[in-house]
Amino acid sequence: MLTLEVKNLFVRYHTEPVLKNINFSLEYPEILAIIGPNGSGKTTLLQTILGFLCPDSGSILIGGMPPKRAIKHYAGKIAYLPQHHNTNLLLPLTVYDIVTQGFKARKIWFEKLTPEEHAQAEEALLKVNLQDKKYSMFRDLSGGQRQRALIALALSSKPQLLFMDEPSTALDFTSIDRFYHLLSTLRSEKDMGIIIISHDIGAIAGSADRIALLMNEFKYIGSTHDLPKSVMREVFGCHVQLLPDDPSCSVCESNNFNVERF
Repeated sequence: MLTLEVKNLFVRYHTEPVLKNINFSLEYPEILAIIGPNGSGKTTLLQTILGFLCPDSGSILIGGMPPKRAIKHYAGKIAYLPQHHNTNLLLPLTVYDIVTQGFKARKIWFEKLTPEEHAQAEEALLKVNLQDKKYSMFRDLSGGQRQRALIALALSSKPQLLFMDEPSTALDFTSIDRFYHLLSTLRSEKDMGIIIISHDIGAIAGSADRIALLMNEFKYIGSTHDLPKSVMREVFGCHVQLLPDDPSCSVCESNNFNVERF
C-alpha cells in the first residue's frame, strides 16, 4: 500500500500563511475527510500534497517519495478528482471516452486499450450506475451524471490512493448516499486510502474513519464521535452538532448524520 506522510507543512501566499504546521499520515484502509469553510486552505492542502503547489517548509512523502516523483513513479496507483474538471463540452466525447482518458494518457496515440483496461472501465461505470450511458455524449448528461462519469474515471485505474475535491457537489441526495456507500466499500474491499475535501460534514461523517477540521491549521483530527463542540464552533463560527440517524428510522439514509446549527 502507498503510504502518505505530511510533516510540519507550511504554505504561504506572499506573506500570508495559508497552511500552518500540518502533520498527519494516512492509515490503510481509511477514508479521511478534510472539512472546513471557504478559505480555510482545504484545496491548497490537496494541491500541495499532489505536487501542484510547493510548500514553504515541511515535507510530503507518498510511498517514500516527494509528490512529483511519486505521481510519475506510481502512475495509475494515485487518482485525483478535482473540484472542476476542464472537459471541453464542444468535443464529441462519449462517457466511455471520458472514463478511459487515464489509460489513453499513458499510451502512444496509436496504442489500443487492453482487454484488462476495458474491463476496468466497465467495472467503474457499473460502480457509479452509468453503464447504460456508456455511449452517450458526455456533453448531453446532467450535471450529476457528468460528476458520476468523472468519479468513474478516477476509479477506473483501481488506485490505491484516491484524492477527491468536493466530489458530491453536483449529486442528488440518492446519488450522494450511494457515492459514500461506494467509497466505504472500496476502502474495505480494495484496501484503499481515500482523502476527501468536503463541505458536507453531515453526509461524510457517517463514512469517514477520521475527520480533520481545517482552519489554516488542523483544529482537530480524529474520530467523528469524539469531535468537540467547541472546535466545531471555532471552525464554523456557530454551534454545530452532529446527530446520528436513528437506526429504527425507515426513511433515513443509512450511516448518515444530521447537522444541527444553533
